[in-house]
Amino acid sequence: TEPQIAQLVDRYKLEMARYERAAMLVGERLRRELRQAGVKHMVSARAKHPVDLAGKLLKKAGDPEKNAIYRWDILKENLGAVVTDLAGCRVVVYSAGDEEVVGAMIPRLFAQPQRRDAPVERRCVLDDPYWATHALVHPYASGENTDLTVEGAVCELQVVTVAAHLFNEIEHDITYKDRDAGLKPSDAERQIIVEL
Repeated sequence: TEPQIAQLVDRYKLEMARYERAAMLVGERLRRELRQAGVKHMVSARAKHPVDLAGKLLKKAGDPEKNAIYRWDILKENLGAVVTDLAGCRVVVYSAGDEEVVGAMIPRLFAQPQRRDAPVERRCVLDDPYWATHALVHPYASGENTDLTVEGAVCELQVVTVAAHLFNEIEHDITYKDRDAGLKPSDAERQIIVEL
């Protein structure tokens, strides 16, 4: 319900610094490793904005059968166990080969939660959002966490080429219009996505 969502968002505001720190730690480690490997890159990291969290929860609440894990009892217990992009890190590289190199580094650099959607996976299907290599990671390697403030925090990591990133941004603007303004993409707009 909307009051429950407001309660979750208020609690998240108190926890947001934890997710900001988790994203920053993932980004810093990747920058160091990629510099050492000689891979040209751009890294951005962030905690999800509370307004975006509210929007996501409202959207998920609209389809409870499809989004069965977005249940009040589970969210209330551990919001970060369900909403995996509270911390996010994106690595933009110049070639598909570099994307593969970074993808291969992830299991060595970061511990990963025990979830079916955690492993490193390359997504490149027309109807899937954000073509990239995706993984869920903890902001530390196995057995080496020295920062208890981020213990157990999950960060959604995306590795993408510059070209795919451009496509993803255009596709997002067209496909997700209905989310923001109640609009559906026209046939011509869908055709642009197919052509790209």
